Parts: sequence; C-alpha cells; structure tokens
Amino acid sequence: YKQAQNHEKVAEIFKKLIEKHPENEDYYFELASAYLALKNPKAALQLYDQAEKLIGVEEGLIQHKQQLYLSLGDSESALREGQKLMDAYPNEPQ
Repeated sequence: YKQAQNHEKVAEIFKKLIEKHPENEDYYFELASAYLALKNPKAALQLYDQAEKLIGVEEGLIQHKQQLYLSLGDSESALREGQKLMDAYPNEPQ
C-alpha cells in the first residue's frame, strides 16, 4: 500500500497495528508518516509524542517534532523541544 501511495489505507493498517501492539514504536512512526503524506501534521505530532513516551527523548524524533511545529508556525513549541533535548543530554556539545 505504501508503494501505491494509498496513505489512507496505510494509516488504517497502522492504527490497527498500534491497537494490537502499542509497545512497537515503529508503528507510531509509520502512522505519523502516513498522516504527513495526508497533510495532517497535528496528528503526526500526537503520534511522535506517543513514540517519545515509549523510547524517551531521542534527537531524530525531536528534530521531526521541531520541524512540524515550525511548519505550523509554533516556534515556541519548537524551542521547547530543543530545550528538552538539551536537558536530556546536558554534557553534549551544543
């Protein structure tokens, strides 16, 4: 379905997979990707938040969230995400 660009069907499948296997963070990322293809960044952000609860603060995830917040015109939330990353890894170079 992904190759056929049927994002609605992909979203439907990954919603069901999350219901059955809520511990699998990959499903959240796949569903978020489908929502982004469907031009629904707010739903994608919610899924990234859920994935973060499973895997913790992770640089790539935070960067995706920052980009989405910026695309929505929410620079304050984007900055908060960056601060969250700095707080999680205080000894890393900025």
